[in-house]
Amino acid sequence: MLDQLDNGHPEDLITAAFSRDKKTIALGSRYFITLWDLVKRQKIGRKISAELAIVNSLAFSPDGRSLFSGDARMRIVEWDVQTQQPVEKQLQSDNEVLSVAVSPDEKLLATGTIWITLWDLEMSQQVGVAMRGHKSNMTQMEFSPDGKILVSGAADGTIMLWDVASWQPLGEPLRGHGDSDIIALASNMPADRKDSKE
Repeated sequence: MLDQLDNGHPEDLITAAFSRDKKTIALGSRYFITLWDLVKRQKIGRKISAELAIVNSLAFSPDGRSLFSGDARMRIVEWDVQTQQPVEKQLQSDNEVLSVAVSPDEKLLATGTIWITLWDLEMSQQVGVAMRGHKSNMTQMEFSPDGKILVSGAADGTIMLWDVASWQPLGEPLRGHGDSDIIALASNMPADRKDSKE
């Protein structure tokens, strides 16, 4: 379906994200973000300028009101979906932002470089310590439905599970893709998941 949507720069399409209700898709390219209404199959508003930054990753907030982008200029930008304008507060990473994910309660944002950083969205500041474990750049991240676990994939083919509260890995990295990049992840852990010790 993506090849039927004119992003303006189809050869440069880098990332895409669906809203939770699957009615809107955001497409990220070299310098622009475009929003599409999938019901009407038409573009929403104008192309959003990413200010000459390559958009590496996009993630909608669960309520669909905000869209977060991570880019090559080490920025994490929150966009108001309705106005298509950035909010006043922007976050600055220490490295190129390769992946972003929003927690189900919309309180935390995870950003990935070669490590993971968690951000308090209300306070617009980093929380905890950097979550390190992958040996190469992050490619994809996803929160579990209850927000307690974060799963991350990297360019070296490894997948890791993280305890969000303690910022620690849950076991050893999962392998099975050789050295191939992990380009997509999906979480299907039930929201009422209980610890195996109980």
